[in-house]
Amino acid sequence: MPLTNSQYNEIMRMYDRRRFANMNRQVQKLQEIYARIPELEQITADIQTASAALTRAKITAAPDLAEKRGALEALRARKAVLLEREGLGEADLAVQYSCPDCRDTGYADGVKCHCLKQAEIDLLYTQSNLKKVLAQENFRSFNPDYYSKDLNPLIGQSNYDYMKSVAAQCWRYAKSFSSSSPSLIFTGDAGVGKSFLTHCIAAEVLNGCNSVMALSAVELFEKIGSRHRPGEDAEAPSDAEYIMDCDLLIIDDLGSETVTQYRISQFFYCLNERLIGSKPTIISTNLPINELRTVYTERIASRIISNYTVYPLYGEDIRYLKKFG
Repeated sequence: MPLTNSQYNEIMRMYDRRRFANMNRQVQKLQEIYARIPELEQITADIQTASAALTRAKITAAPDLAEKRGALEALRARKAVLLEREGLGEADLAVQYSCPDCRDTGYADGVKCHCLKQAEIDLLYTQSNLKKVLAQENFRSFNPDYYSKDLNPLIGQSNYDYMKSVAAQCWRYAKSFSSSSPSLIFTGDAGVGKSFLTHCIAAEVLNGCNSVMALSAVELFEKIGSRHRPGEDAEAPSDAEYIMDCDLLIIDDLGSETVTQYRISQFFYCLNERLIGSKPTIISTNLPINELRTVYTERIASRIISNYTVYPLYGEDIRYLKKFG
């Protein structure tokens, strides 16, 4: 379902509150700085006056243009000296926005900012629950000790060493995430850490100010076929548009849903649209990679094998180990 007008207005009111709070904090901070450096407040006012005078001189080609430019530069130099003495910089005098890209307006260069997209996703899909999970499941809480240190002949090393390596690669992926990042698919038995690793990546990608949408395969197929219903705002994004447009889409537990021809076509559409739009996707599944052809057709398997980095995971059911030791 797209955002209703009331939902959108509530988000924008949140931006207004956030912007006001940040500006209020900056006013208080400036007052504290000016109390420490009394000369700074007057110099700041003088710089504004000198800057306006220089602009007028440029427009009118005034003969004292060079003099006015020199006066402004001298004031700026004096201001820099005063700030440096107190261990401060120009950034300390500016408003500290929660999102510097849109300056807490929700829009950057006339289009929705990534933070607004994420706010919409959070509201529509109650991803506050996801964020609670991410507070527990992240790279800081990754513990390789749940994996065996015995040699796994399938990979030529222990599951312990292998998973440490995979986690390190996932961390690098998340820290450098961009639209050019590859899509990933994690395969393996239940409980070996597939969802955990996707949560680790999601936490870091969100911290990097990217929009993330995480859905189970069942939820994905419930939402991806959505279209605007009569009476809904035709200009508002549909479920499918949010799924296609978010910076990172995570599909968890692929293969748990009932597979039909219609859902297969939906799945292909989703994968293909995100590939065309250079939007990375991460999939976790209990299905071995070679079974994707059988379950989801050769065309889908080819898309995934050709365009996704595959991470097969090995080990025992960690959820069971945590509960029963």
